[in-house]
Amino acid sequence: MMNTLDFLQAGSLILPQNTAESLNLIARVVGILSILGGIFNIVVTVCLGKSKVIIGKMVIYLALFDIITQIPLILTSINATNNRINCETIGSWFFYLGYVGSIFFTTCFGHGLYNILKDSNFSNMEVNYKKYIAVSVISGLIMATLSVIFQFRELTLYPGGQSLCQMRPVKGFNWTILIPGAVNILGCTYYYIMIIRKLKSSGQKPHWGLLVYPLILILCISPMIIRRFYFLIDVGVSDLYLQISRGLFGAQGFLNSLAYGLSREVYRALTRCCSKSQESAPLIVETSSYTAEESGYETQTTQDKPLAWTL
Repeated sequence: MMNTLDFLQAGSLILPQNTAESLNLIARVVGILSILGGIFNIVVTVCLGKSKVIIGKMVIYLALFDIITQIPLILTSINATNNRINCETIGSWFFYLGYVGSIFFTTCFGHGLYNILKDSNFSNMEVNYKKYIAVSVISGLIMATLSVIFQFRELTLYPGGQSLCQMRPVKGFNWTILIPGAVNILGCTYYYIMIIRKLKSSGQKPHWGLLVYPLILILCISPMIIRRFYFLIDVGVSDLYLQISRGLFGAQGFLNSLAYGLSREVYRALTRCCSKSQESAPLIVETSSYTAEESGYETQTTQDKPLAWTL
């Protein structure tokens, strides 16, 4: 049996049982945290009245995609609810629907934020809003269906009732699995760099809020994409790398909720809601050419005041 520093060959059908147990534990812990984070984002967005604006709606959609991704992963990490149908059919379909929808929607987030900054016009986000949803949902549905047809995932059984639902080992190059993640890593990287360059060129200072969504996606799914690429070209990875990549992949929803909850406007709004002396005080946000209700952003355009990327 391998320890965490031994390398697993890509053609191996069965991981060591202790590795399977650790991966299932990681899936449960980070999955639950991500679901709670998604629920937090939805509740806060609705309670602050931001669900009426486009950015607030997009936060809710992204949280729903994250929740859909994590539920099947949690269920298949529990021996009592992990079976062939949940792993290879129903669970696989919902997992790829949520995962692919989430990464495409995050890239759309980056595209929308960049266009707002580039054109100083929030109307572009409103025009593209339905397109963002359509691209994300359709991409998710396509990959979900392909995952069932080509059986992207498989159930491995161990003695004593232990089980593991994982990507099915394949021979050669199955680029279908890699393409969505690779495309969106490139897309998020591009828009993140362009946003930072635009802010620097205009002398504005970014405030970490929704701006880090693309960065979180890059951080969370890159190790998994690299692992799958190695797997397809028959290069082994260590148990430790498997565990790290699994943890980061599952943590995307949780990190999104941290970025959102710690953003300046949300933090201030929550502080006011919790302060009895401020219970009746309206939420006032400085804006330039459009109101907070129209945009969901705190925007200051003078050279001595930064553009705040918050909700």
